Amino acid sequence: NINLISFYIPWIWHEIEEGVFDFTGTTFPERDLIYFLKLCEKYEFNVMARPGPYIYAEYQGFGLPEWLREQNPEILICYEDGQKSHEVSLNHPVYLEYTRKWYEAIFTILRPYYNNDMIFACQLDNETGLPQFGNVPFMSDVNPDTVAKFQVYAENRYTDLESLNKAMRSEYKSFSELYPPKKGKSNKFHVRMYSEFIEDYIVDYLATLKQFVLDQGIDTFFYLNDPYLCHWPHHSVKKTKVAPVGYDTYPKFSTDSSTHDFPFCVSYATEFFHSINKNQPTIGAEVGCGWFDPRVKVSPEATLQLSMVSIVRNTSILAYYLLQDCLEHDGYKWIFQSPLDINGQPTPRYDVLKQVGTFAKEYGHLLCKSEEVYSDVGLGIYIPHVRDMIKSNINYWDVIDGINKALLHFNGQSSIMGVLLECGYNPVINDIELMTYEELKKLKVLFIFSTGHYDKTSHEKLMRFVYEGGVLITIGYPITEYESGEKFEKNVLYPAEPYSTSNIYNFGTTNLATQASYDIVSYQWSRRHIKHKQSLHTIDMMQPMAEVIKHISKSGVWINNERGSKIWASRFVSTWKSGSGITPLLRYNDMPIAYSARYGHGKSIFVGTLLGIFYDSPAYYNKEQSKKDSISDFVSIIMKEAGIKPLHNKNNDIEVIIRNLEDGILVFLVNRGEAKEYSIELDTGFYENIK
Repeated sequence: NINLISFYIPWIWHEIEEGVFDFTGTTFPERDLIYFLKLCEKYEFNVMARPGPYIYAEYQGFGLPEWLREQNPEILICYEDGQKSHEVSLNHPVYLEYTRKWYEAIFTILRPYYNNDMIFACQLDNETGLPQFGNVPFMSDVNPDTVAKFQVYAENRYTDLESLNKAMRSEYKSFSELYPPKKGKSNKFHVRMYSEFIEDYIVDYLATLKQFVLDQGIDTFFYLNDPYLCHWPHHSVKKTKVAPVGYDTYPKFSTDSSTHDFPFCVSYATEFFHSINKNQPTIGAEVGCGWFDPRVKVSPEATLQLSMVSIVRNTSILAYYLLQDCLEHDGYKWIFQSPLDINGQPTPRYDVLKQVGTFAKEYGHLLCKSEEVYSDVGLGIYIPHVRDMIKSNINYWDVIDGINKALLHFNGQSSIMGVLLECGYNPVINDIELMTYEELKKLKVLFIFSTGHYDKTSHEKLMRFVYEGGVLITIGYPITEYESGEKFEKNVLYPAEPYSTSNIYNFGTTNLATQASYDIVSYQWSRRHIKHKQSLHTIDMMQPMAEVIKHISKSGVWINNERGSKIWASRFVSTWKSGSGITPLLRYNDMPIAYSARYGHGKSIFVGTLLGIFYDSPAYYNKEQSKKDSISDFVSIIMKEAGIKPLHNKNNDIEVIIRNLEDGILVFLVNRGEAKEYSIELDTGFYENIK
């Protein structure tokens, strides 16, 4: 019941040398793109074309011709030490002109199939920013063209040197003196501003690509593809200005035996991208259907959960990567554990796709007619926090701090979502900058994850939410300053002072370092056996994170709940002084680590630890139930005190997704544990009108 073909068109494969194209298989049979399109037409597939120019896809040159790089070295990204990257500066005019010519050639072939609506969509580029900055010694591109554009960006943004120097804590005499940050020499404000520039630079590039396609007379449904984590420079919200952004997700890529490394990431990812693509379809543009590290085993159950949760949580288009293992042109086998093996024979994963396809065919019309049921609780993501992971100068304490902040940004939302789901609540996911106050005030409780700073507009939005009666729960670091570095004169949401100069206690760092070192050495030994060398770029980039995640969420300490019970604190705790208007909630060695403070008609709750971070990690599957219960009980009490009823009864390991129809409801159960009997109890007041 597969009815969609989504395919990359590698520029490097079809333009063999400059100006010499093969779309008919003259030089090699597998270059016969026209025959492929005719097969799609014959079997009545819907088709989404992905003509690059960058396709990534673990493909040679990431899709760009080698002759393009060799003949035009001026287009390559440059590092501050004088070395050149293999990747290009995306807005370099020479590169853009070659791209325009590539689009002219490829859309001449595709145009008839757009005209008859067989091809109904066009993806612009792929994971833009990841090939260029995903695995580099430092973030800066000192290509003269990029530097000139950075200087123009700064002058347009700050207008005069006084404003620039105030923002950057600098003493520039002209905008022409401004260069990208240098390793070990630039402050955080310089890094932040350059980070924003690259985000906007990428958006400008994508907008140019879209115009190139429109210039070819192709006015179709455009979309993009981003990793769901929104790691720099992927600012997916900014990219929605060009086209809807699809997500790619691979919840399993470590050697741990768990079903997923990130059990709740797909629930989180689909909801986040559904929220930012307002009034547009939610697209699973690259849904992992295996993995190419031979040490990693991706079970059929992993694919089933990933697929079903995606479509039940509003994903309209589900494009798997990959559908079949293959033989590369250079003779290397590329084994992805796909539904079809290298000979086209079904694997156990193929049966999963048949089940999902059958479900979509039989019940898809009900999904389209129904609406998901949410609780009055939200999870807010603040994408600028990802810039805190980029530092020009790193020491030991920066590494420890960076690990904690990375966990907050990348795992915080999905972990708390897991806690809430098992407690009976289905949260609304929103981008803090994007969401309006009208959307925010519909909530009773909002969870946010902070590394210590927010922009002024977003912070004022949060203050108003609390003042008018909302409950704000901040996990991680208290917000003490604006993005500009300006400190608050009076911090009404986070009034507690640090308990001491060094008020943060980290746990398990030595064990983490030992285990991670062992895993990295083991990987370096085993990587020699990976024959498909293009895969190594991605696998190397995922190391050591892929293995570290197995250990990082296991560390922690039991702390005291003011209600007399214990709660498990993961990774670190920060300690704070009690005082007037501050009500301690959790303590470590009698020092408060979580507290509440009234502001206006509402309440601000601060939690100085990575609350429940193990929920979206491999540790979820084998964590002691007492530790899980301590987190869920704490969260349930907060929800109850805020007046929010659960949608259904609490149950460990089970996620319940409910969708309303005009004359009934759809109930989906996702079991992440062993087979079990489960009695579901719905809130009768909420469903009193349902027959």
